[in-house]
Amino acid sequence: MRTFSFVLIIFSIFVNTSTRAHAALKIGQAAPHLVAPILDGSEFSMGAQAGKVVIIHFLATWCTACTKEMPILNQFYVKHKKDVIMIGLSLDRPRDRKKVSELMHEVSFPLAMLNEAKTNEFGSPDTLPLTYLIDQQGLVRVIYGAGFSDLNDNTLTDAYNATLRPKVNK
Repeated sequence: MRTFSFVLIIFSIFVNTSTRAHAALKIGQAAPHLVAPILDGSEFSMGAQAGKVVIIHFLATWCTACTKEMPILNQFYVKHKKDVIMIGLSLDRPRDRKKVSELMHEVSFPLAMLNEAKTNEFGSPDTLPLTYLIDQQGLVRVIYGAGFSDLNDNTLTDAYNATLRPKVNK
């Protein structure tokens, strides 16, 4: 029984530190490294996005709030795809990959399976949906999700426009 309790405690510590890695991510911090294969066969690398505005969206096909945000994100991406890189990272189980692939046909931005990421320093969010807007310097500018703020066309457009304005040091 002691060995089982010890293993359970160690497992809990591991799960709480690895799956909640995003909790430590704050506005103004450098975006974590992420490399993930896109479902279309290409690859997304956060490191290759220097100088670009990036939106990282964590979702799942079973998440009602996620499916409500998808049209907002898609509309924004269609309007700004020349200037914005966007990726959706699905937390769906590997056996549900087909559902995620079907969703990819409904949106214009690429999707990837989080469990297939080669490098994921964002961690696995404990709340969905969760969206990060990252500026051209690679800094997290806005976090959208439960407990942070509401993602809608106005807030997303305002946040994006703010990334385009030069920062004034005071």
